[in-house]
Amino acid sequence: MVNMPRVREQRRLVVISEAGSRGGAEEAAYRIAKESLRRGSRVTYIGPKGRDSTGLVEDYVTAGARYRRLPELPGGRVTGLVARAILTVALLVRERPTAVLVNLPWPTMSLGILLGCAVRGTPTAVVFHCVPPGLSYAGRSRRVYRWLATRRQRWICVSNGTRHILAGALDIPQQRISVLPNGIDIPHSVRTQDEAAALRRSLGWQPDCPVFLTVGRLDSAKGYPELLSAIRVVAQTHPHARFVWAGDGPCRSELEDRVKQWDLGGNVTLLGYRTDVRRLLRAADFFVFPSHFEAHPLAVLEAMAEGIPILASDIPGVTGILRSGVDAELFPPESVADLQASLLLVLEGGADMKAKADCARETVKQYDGETRYAAFVDFLESIER
Repeated sequence: MVNMPRVREQRRLVVISEAGSRGGAEEAAYRIAKESLRRGSRVTYIGPKGRDSTGLVEDYVTAGARYRRLPELPGGRVTGLVARAILTVALLVRERPTAVLVNLPWPTMSLGILLGCAVRGTPTAVVFHCVPPGLSYAGRSRRVYRWLATRRQRWICVSNGTRHILAGALDIPQQRISVLPNGIDIPHSVRTQDEAAALRRSLGWQPDCPVFLTVGRLDSAKGYPELLSAIRVVAQTHPHARFVWAGDGPCRSELEDRVKQWDLGGNVTLLGYRTDVRRLLRAADFFVFPSHFEAHPLAVLEAMAEGIPILASDIPGVTGILRSGVDAELFPPESVADLQASLLLVLEGGADMKAKADCARETVKQYDGETRYAAFVDFLESIER
């Protein structure tokens, strides 16, 4: 009798996210899915479908993934949790994944999904993207999460700082949480002056106006209210300065109203969600990132890679990437006065921002996306065993 060689079963990855809009966490999960597809895995993306997530769903499908809509479920906290767990089990039975990637933009999201994965016993990687300082879990919640870790779930943070916070909140050793930073595609060259000038013309930006670009979800935790307050003062002495914001989110209407109220329409432009962030970066003079807390911000990595001078909050998620005074100009978070002073310092030529940008361009090379997301997929394949 001839023994036939055993055919290896195709890997089946399910990516689950409850996020209703596209941000850095969702972009990272999408890149992991693309790498899995490149290796021949079958990938299914399960997530909500709405105005802010349509583009993400389309990108998954275009890349070759299947899509299943994650419906909204009515009910209170407990009944909703149970309903989401039951739905998750049903989806996993249907998809039969060899591994699941649960994407958590916020650390307390998706507990029902995690419970469903645990009940099913499917190998699951849980990525905690943003873990704010002061995070705490009540006694019962802490016990639930610690039980989840016994049910073939592996937890990942994208920075050492967020791992430290999460381990403290759950009262577990840091070694039980893996660290896998996100990455980006690093261009081979930075913009030339002629390229920047041509891009500015195409975008309708005046050639002699300094342009400060900010990229991120329009949320108060991203520091937009403080930035707008600082702009209000800066515009009095530098009326030609332009501040361009690329992103969408829950605070957009409030920010637009305040721009009108303070008569800053000539200084501040809200573009909404953009797919051409690299193009915007290559046309801008500076990148401003006033967030209150971050884990491992992709927007900062992209600005570094494009060689754009950076002004950013002095917070753990940023200082894990940028060196203050070496790679960027950093300012204390949530301080309008300090942010205002940094903007004025840069506008008046008091900081050697070109040298800092050159240093940042070298620093970012360690976050090459191809290498980083390959490491994520290696991790997913290892937990299947």
